[in-house]
Amino acid sequence: MIKGKILLLSGNPGIWSPFERIHEKSYMNGVEAWAFALNADYRYSLKTNISDLQNYEIVICNSNLFALKHCLKLCLNRPKNQFWITMIEGSASDYLNPHPYFIELIDHSDLVNVINQKTLDYFRSLTKTRTEYIGIPYPVDEIRKFRVVAENRNRKIFICLTSLNRINDIMIARQTGLPFYIYENIISRKIKNIGIFFKNMTISKNYFLKKAIEKYPDLEVLPETSLKEYFRFNSKSFIWLNIDPRFTWGRFVLDAAALGIPMVTTSSTGHGDILFPFTCLNNEFDNEKALELIKRLSTDRDFYNQVSNYPENKMNYYKPENMVKRLFDFIK
Repeated sequence: MIKGKILLLSGNPGIWSPFERIHEKSYMNGVEAWAFALNADYRYSLKTNISDLQNYEIVICNSNLFALKHCLKLCLNRPKNQFWITMIEGSASDYLNPHPYFIELIDHSDLVNVINQKTLDYFRSLTKTRTEYIGIPYPVDEIRKFRVVAENRNRKIFICLTSLNRINDIMIARQTGLPFYIYENIISRKIKNIGIFFKNMTISKNYFLKKAIEKYPDLEVLPETSLKEYFRFNSKSFIWLNIDPRFTWGRFVLDAAALGIPMVTTSSTGHGDILFPFTCLNNEFDNEKALELIKRLSTDRDFYNQVSNYPENKMNYYKPENMVKRLFDFIK
């Protein structure tokens, strides 16, 4: 068992320890979940210097594309005997023409953590470094506490994306006859977002929200919210729709499964085939099948319950304690 300190590097600003954010542990479903699972310190990659790596036995580095050059510098100059894990960030499609910095980073790593099982062979072909499908810890038991019984849910479809990213989910939802809603990003007025304000010639933090409402007047668009509120509010929805083309870590799929809400999703998410095999599409273009599945879910109570209950015994892999064990098995 690893006894030394562990450091997590990623793309969200901040420097903190799990103790300082213990209130987030119960619903953290992103990369930062590793900090809680491993009792690891967290640092924003671009605000990390070589001297900050001292005294850590293991570093887990998320491969944010904007930070590759800096992360490579840290990796190449890390303390002797420090174990370096590079974790794939975002969709595998972003790496089909991999940047040389990325190739060099994984080549100099001790382990590569692939977050989508369907992409494992591809990433293994890029490097001789040991490359395994591990993923990200998920607070299964805590998220289950947000569950709402089916009888008390609103007959609404939650579209799991921001409205300006994809139109497919919206087109499908429109044809179901059910009300549907979606979230849109709020632009935080921080220095790091100044480029967004200049690009869009606006000073309004609600720019994307207003733009979405204008583009889709029939769509209920909500401003993005905290994770805790996200789980509390969306646990009351009837069906989740996530026609995702990306080969990434499908957090929405895990969320729906933990909440016991049926989801129509895609095979590319990696989890769709495992957790929602009855409502998983082969690809993001199968609109007719998606529509057929939603209509069946809304009229066939037995099918609705079957889809809702199926993931119940399939979530053990994602629990933090099991994810940590899997990670350490590959470090030995």
